[in-house]
Amino acid sequence: MQGHNDVQEKHVIGRIYALSSIDVESLQAQLVSTRADIDKLADKPVEVPSTLVTVNPRFEIGGIAC
Repeated sequence: MQGHNDVQEKHVIGRIYALSSIDVESLQAQLVSTRADIDKLADKPVEVPSTLVTVNPRFEIGGIAC
C-alpha cells in the first residue's frame, strides 16, 4: 500500500506545482496525517458479517456449485 500512496502523493504534488494554487508544505503535512490514519485503520481487525461469508450455491453443474 505504501507504494500506491507514494504514487498518489507524487501525482497530487505534481498537479499542485502545475496549478501553483496550494501550499505544498501544508498538503504534504495533510498527506502524512492521512497516511498515518490509513495505517492505523489497516492494523485494526475487521469483522465480516456471517451472511457475507456463507455461500449458498444456487445450482450444480457436474457436481460443481455455481
